[in-house]
Amino acid sequence: MGTLLLSLSTYAAMNVNKIDPPFWYTGMQNPELQLMVYGEGIGNAAVSVNYPGVSLSSTVKLESNNYLLVYLKLDKDVKPGKFNLTFTEGKKKLVKEYELKARNKKGCEHKGFDASDALYLLMPDRFANGNPDNDQIAGMAEYKIDRKDPNARHGGDLAGIEQHLDYFSDLGVTALWFTPVLENNMTGGSCNFTGYSNAKTDELLDAALAADDMEESYRLWQQAQEDVGPDAEALWVWFANVDHLYFARDGLVVAEQKLHPHGHGWSLVNNVDQWTWN
Repeated sequence: MGTLLLSLSTYAAMNVNKIDPPFWYTGMQNPELQLMVYGEGIGNAAVSVNYPGVSLSSTVKLESNNYLLVYLKLDKDVKPGKFNLTFTEGKKKLVKEYELKARNKKGCEHKGFDASDALYLLMPDRFANGNPDNDQIAGMAEYKIDRKDPNARHGGDLAGIEQHLDYFSDLGVTALWFTPVLENNMTGGSCNFTGYSNAKTDELLDAALAADDMEESYRLWQQAQEDVGPDAEALWVWFANVDHLYFARDGLVVAEQKLHPHGHGWSLVNNVDQWTWN
């Protein structure tokens, strides 16, 4: 049995699906670089690196065997370039390329926002319709375009914003801030104030909730979170807290909770200053 277990362990999968951040820069003030490595069975791997100016400080294994934190130290004079991160476990070996890029500007040279800036917040659908040809999109739930109806779509689009850049310039606006631009297939007017309706992402969330295996649920949650695009926007999924069961010590009187949004959501101790003992 011991030989069999050793054999199975030797040939168990070890993959690297993602490294965050996907690249880094030379010339940073902080010499430490933390990489979060994700992949099946990567948590038990040893890591090595061979690149001038880069050394391995430590690795940290997390609760899930599919994650590993790798800490690198970057010398002040390290050069931009690509190098290999080598992951080994027993006879298994996996090599992933990583890149250090040159910074275009020093941090002090980047200009941020200050009192001279004017930020304009807009909802693209409500601003300007620059391309009427995209008002009706095949495959979407039935909807109407009517700028006089506050519950209808108004047809605004990115083309309309681009066509009115001079308007913002005349106002002295230096930056635009859009409400989230994502697929919205909702019906029934504007009651869905989150702007979210996506069947594909809903399928991933439902599958994660129903998963029997914890590791599989992690994969599904992550896919729902990361798969942001025309077919799966989880940016604005609103998760409501589910009801919880609490055990209270005899004699503790928990004050009446204030009105909760959507029926629940406040922390149990939001009114702890009103609790009493019998």
